[in-house]
Amino acid sequence: MLMKKILTIILLFLLCLPGPAQSKKDLQATIVRLENQIALLENQVKSLVSSVGTQKAIIDSQTALLEKVSSSVEENEKQIAALRDSVYRLKATWHSTQLNTPATIETPGIYAVDLGLSVKWASCNLGASKPEDSGEYFAWGETEPKNDYNSSTYKWGSYNTITKYNTDSSYGTVDNKTVLDPEDDVAHVKLGSMWRMPTDDEWTELTTKCKWTWITYKGVKGYKVTSPNGNSIFLPAAGFRYDKTLNNGNDSSLSVGHYWSSSLNAYLGPGADGPEFAFGVILWPDIDIPPHSPLCSNSDRHCGYSVRPVYEE
Repeated sequence: MLMKKILTIILLFLLCLPGPAQSKKDLQATIVRLENQIALLENQVKSLVSSVGTQKAIIDSQTALLEKVSSSVEENEKQIAALRDSVYRLKATWHSTQLNTPATIETPGIYAVDLGLSVKWASCNLGASKPEDSGEYFAWGETEPKNDYNSSTYKWGSYNTITKYNTDSSYGTVDNKTVLDPEDDVAHVKLGSMWRMPTDDEWTELTTKCKWTWITYKGVKGYKVTSPNGNSIFLPAAGFRYDKTLNNGNDSSLSVGHYWSSSLNAYLGPGADGPEFAFGVILWPDIDIPPHSPLCSNSDRHCGYSVRPVYEE
């Protein structure tokens, strides 16, 4: 509107100037054309403003819908996690209450065994359905089994190229993480929110507060671990995987159990192995377990070890 007024004033001024009549007629015609063009432009601007308003309304509606869907997905995930936890609680209740017997290594299926410790221990290895089964093997911090376990296939790098879980810059990117995050804890990922891998301290608790007996259970060698409350679990000597080979498995002359904890080797003092190692538990057949002495040993993170989950309420 301001532009229209300015142009009109200018043209009116020009009309007042002396000159031939034909020239004034031309100017009047020009004014009419300019006014028509200005009116057309004003209509186009109004149309654009209306269109922008419509598009904004659509965007606002889609944004609200997306937020609603995201909220619904999050709520469904929580419900699924709660249902999964309920299933494991019901399994434990069925075995220990309905049968009116303590949960022992004789009970099939994976469930939480109460050994009277700070956490409950799974009845069998991750990937197994019976206590005597070896289950699957995992590199430390990985959540899927694979065919080849070495430094070149390891998810988080190795030696001086570590990208996660590192406390020393000479080994790679430092983040000072010393315990696996939930998304890298295979027991948590596979079984649900209440399940996870045991820490180094929890393995120490298991070795010092329970009775360990080397036995052959249903043709499989390993340790029967009996708690003071009478409940027990069986840890098979499932060996470990390095490259594409299973080493020290139950069919070998030296059957050994290798189990991961969720704890990184964070000790950097003299003679330390460094953060390319994590704490694991090695169960030798002829080992003498003295009081207050854990069976923890640093191991290359890229090796394929067994995982015995724990359940924390």
